[in-house]
Amino acid sequence: MQRKPKTNRTYHHGDLKAALLKNALEIIEREGVQALTIREAARRTGVSHTAPYRHFKNKNALLDAAAVEGFELVVQRMAERVQEYPGQPLQQFRACGLAYIEFAANHSAHYRVMFGSGLSEMQPSPELDQAKSASFKQLLDCLKNCQEAGFIRAGDLKSMALSTWSMVHGLVMLIIDGHVGRAGLDAMGQAEMMMQVTEHLYLGLHEFSPPAGLAIK
Repeated sequence: MQRKPKTNRTYHHGDLKAALLKNALEIIEREGVQALTIREAARRTGVSHTAPYRHFKNKNALLDAAAVEGFELVVQRMAERVQEYPGQPLQQFRACGLAYIEFAANHSAHYRVMFGSGLSEMQPSPELDQAKSASFKQLLDCLKNCQEAGFIRAGDLKSMALSTWSMVHGLVMLIIDGHVGRAGLDAMGQAEMMMQVTEHLYLGLHEFSPPAGLAIK
């Protein structure tokens, strides 16, 4: 009886780490973060349930990698937008915010991981800390340029950045949770919305003296 030749059953994936990450994000997009498991990500990628552990030691590590990718993508998008307005600090500030909204609307799974409760409960990797810092620095730089140009009042930039981020984050969550019709927001719709949000932000950060009865004590 002729013996069958041995075959190599080891699965070779072109980029297993990227494929696992892509499928994990698809699970989150459709079913939520709680539905994600290493085993399910492996199944949808077409590999054994042990294969993902070559790259991710557990689910938290997979979420961490997704968050890092998300922060890197939003920083890249904001930088591209800002570069469209050289020497125009206020336009750069507005473009930075618009880029942030566009990213979140188009990458809601990333965004939910980046700011979800599951991620905050675990110890972030150095890569995630660095990616977060780069994102916040992008906003700080835009505000600093506006401040130096006299568009916004003197004051603590980190506090202003936190206020700005909070307002835009709130709008983003309204969009991705469906309270503001994401499907009906074309590029002009998003731009117009961001123009209005930025105007409110600018008026709040602009140099002015509030009426006596409105001063915050």
